[in-house]
Amino acid sequence: MLTAIKPDAVSVSIPFNQKRLKALGVQSEVLPLFGNIMPGKQEALFSAKPPKPSSPSILYFGCAPRGAYLRQLLQGLSAYCRAAPDALSIIVVSGQSLNKDIFIQALQTELAAHKVDIVDCDFMESDALSDLMRRCTVGVARSAPYLLGKSGSAIAMLEHGLPVWLPKWRNNEPLDYDFRPHLIHPDLRAAFHPGPRPDYASRLPEVATEFIHQLSGK
Repeated sequence: MLTAIKPDAVSVSIPFNQKRLKALGVQSEVLPLFGNIMPGKQEALFSAKPPKPSSPSILYFGCAPRGAYLRQLLQGLSAYCRAAPDALSIIVVSGQSLNKDIFIQALQTELAAHKVDIVDCDFMESDALSDLMRRCTVGVARSAPYLLGKSGSAIAMLEHGLPVWLPKWRNNEPLDYDFRPHLIHPDLRAAFHPGPRPDYASRLPEVATEFIHQLSGK
């Protein structure tokens, strides 16, 4: 593509890919992503009303986990529930699939001994999902730490001020992500106590300005 197009500017969404291109002799600039869920209108009519968690809540949004990541997620949730026996809601927003059915069943089995309410929301309109991001206590990011900047759903959670738990993150790994890093945690218990929650803030204006800057070469 680079040979055929001969672009004046090359952008990547994360530093990891910038380093990969540099190893191939290609110079690029990092152009961050913005979230894929804009703030909902409070007066909007939803086809499905978002739940209103009555207890601390965890939002899982996106494709259902599987394999090693599913095991990581279950282990982290189980450890949290053993240490914090209070009631907990886990809200899953994911389209119908065999993997989601397996995920829901695994949650029910793994957490059967704890006071956990598992809510399967299926597909949800963006306005309702935005409202849910404002209501929930913690969101789950499916990415490894060096790939977090490629996750529109994780960035949307951060834009909504929702603390994010990265089950794949180990403390000795660098995060390499600079948007609201105080809201990003490798430990679920820490994610439940992030300090004051910030208001919604979109990355879109910042990203648009940077895009123009890169295209103009200034």
